[in-house]
Amino acid sequence: MVDWAENTLLEANFSDEDMDVLTQVLARLGLADIRAFGLSWEDCEDLIHTLGYRLDIQMREPA
Repeated sequence: MVDWAENTLLEANFSDEDMDVLTQVLARLGLADIRAFGLSWEDCEDLIHTLGYRLDIQMREPA
C-alpha cells in the first residue's frame, strides 16, 4: 500500500477538484512505512472519512 501510494502520488494526474483530498490521503499513506508515521486505526478512520466514506464494522461468529 505504501509503494502504491508513493507511486500514485508521483505519477497520477488528478482533477483539480480531487487534487487536495487525494494528495493529502496519498501523502499520509506514503509515510506509513516509517515507524514515527505509522497508521493507527483512528488514522485509517480519518482517511476514510476524508474520502467521504465511513467505516462500518460487523462481527459474526465463526462458521
